[in-house]
Amino acid sequence: MTRYRSIVMLLRLQGLEDDMLAFDFEGKDTFADAEGQNDYQKRLMAYLKANPEIGVAGYPDGTFRPYQKINSQEYAKVLLESLNYEDPADYTWGTVPAKAAEIGLVGDASDVNMATIIKELHFAVFTYDALTLFAKGSDVTLGEELGTPIVITKLDVKSVVSVNSSIQDVKLNKTTVVAPSTSVFKLVDSDNKEAAIESAHIRDNGTTIRLKTDALKANALYTLTYDGTAYKFVAKAADTDKPELTSAVATANKTVQLNFSEEVDANALIASNYTIDGLTVSSAAYEVDADDNPIKTTIILTTSSQEQGTIYKVVVKNVTDLSENVISTDHDEYQFGGLPKDEDKPELQSTVSLTNTSVELIFSEALDEAKAENVANYSIEGLDVLKAERQTDKSRVILTTSAQQTTTIYKVVVTGVTDLEGNMIDSDHDESLFAGIAPDSTKPRLVAATPLTNTTVKVIFDEKVDEVTAENAANYTIDGLTITSAERQDNEAEVVLTTSAQSSPHVYTVKVENVTDLVGNVIDSDHDDKAFAGKAVDTQKPEVKDAQSLGNMSVKVTFNEPMDKEFAELPYNYYLGAELGYPTKVVKDTTVTDGTVWILTTAKQASKVYTVDVTGVTDLSGNVLNEDKDTAEFAGIGTDDTSAPAVNSAVALNNNTVVVTFSEELDPATVVEGNFTFAYSSGNEHASHKLPENATKVILSDDKRTATLLFSGVTMKSGVIYKVTVANVTDAAGNAVSATTNNSALFASTSVSNPAPKVTSAMLLNNQTLKIMFSEPIMIDGSIDTDDVTITHDKTGVDEFTGTIQNTVLASDKMSLTIYYTGDTFESAVLYTAEVESAKVKDVFGLVMLDTENDNNKVLFGGINTEVKGAKISNIVSIDNNTFDIIFDQIVDVASLVNTDVKVKKDSTEITPVLVRAEGSDGNKVRVFFSGTPFDSSIVYDVELNKDHVINKNGLVMDDNTSKFVSVTTENAAPRLLTAVATSSDTVKVTFSEFVQGVDSSDFSIDGYTVDSVAKVDDKTYTLTLDTDTTTGELLVVSIQSSSDIKDEANVGSVDTDKTAKFVAK
Repeated sequence: MTRYRSIVMLLRLQGLEDDMLAFDFEGKDTFADAEGQNDYQKRLMAYLKANPEIGVAGYPDGTFRPYQKINSQEYAKVLLESLNYEDPADYTWGTVPAKAAEIGLVGDASDVNMATIIKELHFAVFTYDALTLFAKGSDVTLGEELGTPIVITKLDVKSVVSVNSSIQDVKLNKTTVVAPSTSVFKLVDSDNKEAAIESAHIRDNGTTIRLKTDALKANALYTLTYDGTAYKFVAKAADTDKPELTSAVATANKTVQLNFSEEVDANALIASNYTIDGLTVSSAAYEVDADDNPIKTTIILTTSSQEQGTIYKVVVKNVTDLSENVISTDHDEYQFGGLPKDEDKPELQSTVSLTNTSVELIFSEALDEAKAENVANYSIEGLDVLKAERQTDKSRVILTTSAQQTTTIYKVVVTGVTDLEGNMIDSDHDESLFAGIAPDSTKPRLVAATPLTNTTVKVIFDEKVDEVTAENAANYTIDGLTITSAERQDNEAEVVLTTSAQSSPHVYTVKVENVTDLVGNVIDSDHDDKAFAGKAVDTQKPEVKDAQSLGNMSVKVTFNEPMDKEFAELPYNYYLGAELGYPTKVVKDTTVTDGTVWILTTAKQASKVYTVDVTGVTDLSGNVLNEDKDTAEFAGIGTDDTSAPAVNSAVALNNNTVVVTFSEELDPATVVEGNFTFAYSSGNEHASHKLPENATKVILSDDKRTATLLFSGVTMKSGVIYKVTVANVTDAAGNAVSATTNNSALFASTSVSNPAPKVTSAMLLNNQTLKIMFSEPIMIDGSIDTDDVTITHDKTGVDEFTGTIQNTVLASDKMSLTIYYTGDTFESAVLYTAEVESAKVKDVFGLVMLDTENDNNKVLFGGINTEVKGAKISNIVSIDNNTFDIIFDQIVDVASLVNTDVKVKKDSTEITPVLVRAEGSDGNKVRVFFSGTPFDSSIVYDVELNKDHVINKNGLVMDDNTSKFVSVTTENAAPRLLTAVATSSDTVKVTFSEFVQGVDSSDFSIDGYTVDSVAKVDDKTYTLTLDTDTTTGELLVVSIQSSSDIKDEANVGSVDTDKTAKFVAK
């Protein structure tokens, strides 16, 4: 497709073609290459020049180039303009593929790129699809606007599958070329509440319509109605986790393997989404498994030739997961070492006959597909080579030959075959001998016939049989019965016959004829019949026999007889309670394949007891479930982490700091200097700039996934490749980094200096509180005293500031320090200077002191007249009828506040609490507990505090120590047992609903076991140690003894002894 034809189409789609044809082009401004073109081209070019709002600007040299071939990205941009999308308001040149996919012009962004030249067929499909879309700001399609509406063929819907909470895929039996309007669908939940459908577009080569919907409730049942037919499905959870690049490794001189944290979409196959400094990425493809199915977590890049020993960095952009989350910008790059060019020639290692007409050749390495599948590259004396197929592992080739002769020794000679680098087959290892084998002449035999129901019989052969002959019902006869259908089963050696109703106990004989095995041998006439006893009509209702968790997101449900697949595999026939909802998938078990066992994919389970409730499932005879036996309990399996953390990358932050990132959160106790070993790998290392084996200090980030290591007294020079190896570092579950894989990373050194921290700014919060900001996270060496922060000013007539430091608070991000003064105040309109003692403030490692050069430890700030005041009560919140919280207007010290400091009054009545303590982590709240139920919810009470025992950070006592409150009628619930979780085979962690006291081993009971000891974890949680190991998977119950003395923290409420907690033994 040429450039001028695409522009004419743009004008046609915008209704401007007639205007262009009537344009007088003579003497008008035009493009530089208009001279020599025909009049049509001249008119077109001048018209475009005169109407720049159309958006066709030409090339930088002023030419139009009408006969230039255009690619799919250029034509997609033309169609976006036709649909009223503007550049750059709605998209940019770089985001054309993404925008085209977003509005449904294409199914995937990968369909639009600069490499694909538009041919007439693609041109027609693109244009057709554009005519079916609504232009921006319009309520009709582009085709309707132009008077050429597209008639959409009715969809042949197969099923609806949820991708995540806001993406649902409509799977089709037949492909379609147009996505219908969202108005033809209706989506409702189980309460018939409608959910909006925002857009619909085609995916997967026309076999899927993807719907963008309102966020649906995870594991809840929904119904999508199309053309009067309802399709039920279970919504999956919202997926907001961005995919991450977890590793990159060169597998050959021109190939790099990338591994992602989850499956990535087809936009991962766009080569331009990958950049590698120093290399060109020419293609990207999914890795494939043994069955040639794509492995969507792994991408193979083809690059230009790498240099051995060079550290490259691959950066990924625009790649999304299947839920359309764009790759995390914090995990979108990875370093890898280049490999040398492969100069080893491939060798033929062995050859073996597989059948009378097939031979397998095994080579020493992966082969080029085109060369390996060229039959002219193989010769076998005495045989014709009819076909050559490279296998999935790329190093094996299977040849299809003419019929071999038994006991004949053949020699295969290979020529012209190359490896992936183009190295030709080694002429010293290009031939191999193999023995011909006889053809398979063994006839299949019928070995059994078993009735499944009153109208079905399963016949079993001794080998796999041909599908066409096996499913021809005319090939089976049963005297006294009519056979209406035959269906070969998944194992290919069994066939289920559907018959007329059988009589019991009548004995029938099934006879088979014309059925063949996979190579065409017809059924053995001496073994072609079997007797079976007719089965009576089954009226017995099936039952749920058992349910068992197989993993954190998998449950096995067992029935007492085989169930009908049509209903047993419907997710909405299984309900797992409010927490887990419905499963998202149900499949027949691959071990027990008779239909009695079904595997459910669930939401993430906790280590607790769940119940599955089954409805709508029938047995093979159509009997519905026994309503009295349609549920089963199972023990959920929590997320026990057994995977080892992996080293993702290492990067030199500066010349003495290295950052190592990991695949998951780490146990801080194991992130120590000795567990990181540094070694020289390549390059020119200076003798005075060698890295020692271990860093001086290591700090773990707040997200516990990044370790920052600093070398004191040592600096690197650029031009060196180092390797860091990690050992004995574990994740939160105790899994250690592997000793052999994913435990190291290469990084390039740098000469960039590690800057010392600097003071960047300061501001007053009031006239006695100063906040100082720093250039990087800091630590305080010891404590900050008044002499460590010098305050000066140069305003005449204003006294020197003589305040003393009462308190200091370092912010949680360690980027600022708040200083609370007492004894003096800063004056308004005075410009002050704060000079911080450099020795007291260091970088977060505690190794580099505050920078004093260029006064980087000094900062200016202006005085304000906002006075600091003592704390006030801002609110009193009633928790229940004997507990309330007092909330202050600022951070306070309540260490000396006791129960007698709190007085609650009404008239002459005074109520004193039994306990007062700080609440929460904000520093501005206390909780007050009372005995019994002393309050009337209809009365307003006065509260008075001892103001001398509530002190703010500036050292001031309360400014206002009184307030009022109204109680609530909510009863103070007794403390109760909430959960129990097995932490090992003989320990159980129990959690109460609130703080408790007086807990010991005699308070607990577990049938079959004795609690030997109790250890406090926190005020609500205790670990019980049992007298013996439990049995893995056992369902156990923790009870509180009726004689228990457990009380709440105020020693007012006694524990509820009726509450129990179930747990699953480890």
